[in-house]
Amino acid sequence: MKSFARAIALAVRNRPTLLGVIFTSLAVGVLWGANIGVVYPFVEVVFEGQTLQQWIDGEIVASETRADELSTERSQLQETLPHLVASDYLLASNRIEYLRVDGVAERKAAEGYRWVQPYVHAHLPGTPFKTLVLIVGVLIAGTALKDAFLVANLVLVERLVQLAGYDLRKQFFRQTLRLDLASFDDSRNSELLSNFTYDLNGVVLGLNTLFGKALREPLKMLACLIGASFISWRLLLFSLMVSPPALILMQRLSKSIKRANRRAMEEMSLLYNTLTETFTGIQTVKAFTMEGFERNRFHQSAKEFFRKSVKIVFYNSLTKPITEILGIGVISLALVAGAYLVLNQETHLLGIRICDTPMSL
Repeated sequence: MKSFARAIALAVRNRPTLLGVIFTSLAVGVLWGANIGVVYPFVEVVFEGQTLQQWIDGEIVASETRADELSTERSQLQETLPHLVASDYLLASNRIEYLRVDGVAERKAAEGYRWVQPYVHAHLPGTPFKTLVLIVGVLIAGTALKDAFLVANLVLVERLVQLAGYDLRKQFFRQTLRLDLASFDDSRNSELLSNFTYDLNGVVLGLNTLFGKALREPLKMLACLIGASFISWRLLLFSLMVSPPALILMQRLSKSIKRANRRAMEEMSLLYNTLTETFTGIQTVKAFTMEGFERNRFHQSAKEFFRKSVKIVFYNSLTKPITEILGIGVISLALVAGAYLVLNQETHLLGIRICDTPMSL
């Protein structure tokens, strides 16, 4: 890991390219979340045959109406408090507090809609079809812009890691030339050859993953999580309850992949060693008809490398099912909990407040 940290240090020295990678990754993440967010007006407005003006006017009326209903129910409960026994009194008091918080939330929601209302009426289309055209246009433009940033990101990431690999190869070659003559025996030569080819390619691939997907995908995930938190951050936390076990499993899997890759690198070095010894001593091999012996040696080395490679593929193949199960688990929890809240128009789940106002479908 220390060696990989040195490779990372070489990569981050190229500040302009690194800043470009970070900026384009952030842009891809933001636009990814924004494109998903465009689904909301489709479902809430256009598919209902409304304009955005009609929708926001209706939301203001609905919030104010619900706030009045909650206030009326609260007043009625407060009038009954003196006539209740201790157990019923406690339940009624809790209900009154729930109604008070819900009423405040509905008033705040109405105020928020009212603040946006003039801008919606002044600048957005006045018919459902024009609203649909606007949303589709925004979606297409957003997708094109996101793809442009994605292309730039992929190019910048490749430039960054190849520059790091270029510097690493030069440093390694410089250090190799400083070794004394006794260091260059057959076994060391094969090891050096493995370091210059297989190992360095692995480092470059690791850097590409680190500055590419490992930076870009979490930002896309973060954009989606922020969007979900605006709907209900408590429901988001509830739906993420399945995450810790999956993350622990992923951590153990990553350690297994790391060990398997290290052993594969060692096997590749042995494979190069076999090839170097055979080709260097090819005259001796031919003279003593040792072709069968050399074939057997190469067979064993190649077979061991094959086993390590298959193990790496097996571990890598487990990452997709684990992440998919995690995703389905999060979505299923959110669907079940959200459906209960929507269908029953509730704001609490198991006695815990999940949302300030009842959610729509």
